[in-house]
Amino acid sequence: MARLAKNNLQKAFTYDNPLYIVLMIAVFTMIILSVNVSTPIEDKPKRSWRYLGLWALIELIGFTALFYFLIAINQPFISLIAGIALTTVTSGIMLYSNHLRDRD
Repeated sequence: MARLAKNNLQKAFTYDNPLYIVLMIAVFTMIILSVNVSTPIEDKPKRSWRYLGLWALIELIGFTALFYFLIAINQPFISLIAGIALTTVTSGIMLYSNHLRDRD
């Protein structure tokens, strides 16, 4: 009986299940929308575009390497897509928080 329940859970939590994809999108959206960064950083100076671009490049290389070596060893293209997706989210959050900083 326990084996049957485990098999059902594995079928439910796969990317083939559209409800699981909707759940993941909803969870990530709620996490991003719950970020309140205006008060803690409003007195800090803005970061330069060069700093943000370099940081995004470092994140892209790091995330892609992480996915490549830990998850998709034989599929570098999938690792690159996953790295781009995570870099887009984290860089977007950094750009948004940079927008809320002081201009000085």
